[in-house]
Amino acid sequence: MQGTDQSQQMLNRAHSKFPGVPVLHVGLQELPFVDRFDAVICMDAMENIFPEDWPIVLNNFARALHEHGLLYLTVELESDEELQIAYEAGKRLGLPLLYGEYAHHGGYHYYPTNKQVRDCLHAAHFTVLEAIEGDGYRHYVTRKETG
Repeated sequence: MQGTDQSQQMLNRAHSKFPGVPVLHVGLQELPFVDRFDAVICMDAMENIFPEDWPIVLNNFARALHEHGLLYLTVELESDEELQIAYEAGKRLGLPLLYGEYAHHGGYHYYPTNKQVRDCLHAAHFTVLEAIEGDGYRHYVTRKETG
């Protein structure tokens, strides 16, 4: 078992709840693990990843997993109306956004479509076993396949 986060404060909280679990202060783009885990869980984090970094992160997950390992990840959902408002506001500010990026209120989130997520997962050699929506997220259970 291993915990990672880009936020030292989140790692401190995790360590206080589970002191026996090692933690590593690292971003998803820099995960160093190779063939180490049977499963990876990525919850409430992918919305903070820029679209161009999704392949890097998903390939890092694939590299970290044993053959046929499982990946569970969540992707936060947003309404089409709000995404259109966010896209137009970002463009008015001169931000170099893709549709689905939300950056006009000083923070950042990316809300890819189900097809975009599935395409990225497929490119990283993951098979989607199940995808369901609930609690404001799309939940994906996937399996790493041999490339």
